[in-house]
Amino acid sequence: MKKYVSAVCEELSSILFVEENTIHENSSLINDLGADSLDVIDLSFNLGKKFKITMPTKSVFAHAYEVLSEEVLNRLLAEDTLTQEGKGLLVYSCYDYTPEQLNTIHTLGDVFGETNVHNWASLCKATYESNGKNADEIILEEIKKYCSEMLIK
Repeated sequence: MKKYVSAVCEELSSILFVEENTIHENSSLINDLGADSLDVIDLSFNLGKKFKITMPTKSVFAHAYEVLSEEVLNRLLAEDTLTQEGKGLLVYSCYDYTPEQLNTIHTLGDVFGETNVHNWASLCKATYESNGKNADEIILEEIKKYCSEMLIK
């Protein structure tokens, strides 16, 4: 995992023009480091190139909206607010959100703001070690597996 964290820190340092030693594993890209959406796109592109992987084209919940029924989505989200089951999907995902992060993540907007170096490193690691799957495929598989019991009920 260390090599992925180092790679994310290195890329962020270059993109944001900040010293690498000021970026930590739990630094959120938006709220702590001041990155914007274009910086996130640059990071995704650069990490994909560095690790020769295909990064995601959509967020976990953008994918969820496409593949889940309204009934299941309502168990994950109450309008823009994540339910406990919705937060569970973030923990279960290849982004590996931590319980500590979930204390400050309440809405979909919070997810974007609080996504940190660790989350990006986890995504890279999962995709790199997936035997050729792209990140979107991994995320979709995780959503279907996590929500499989909800689909049956």
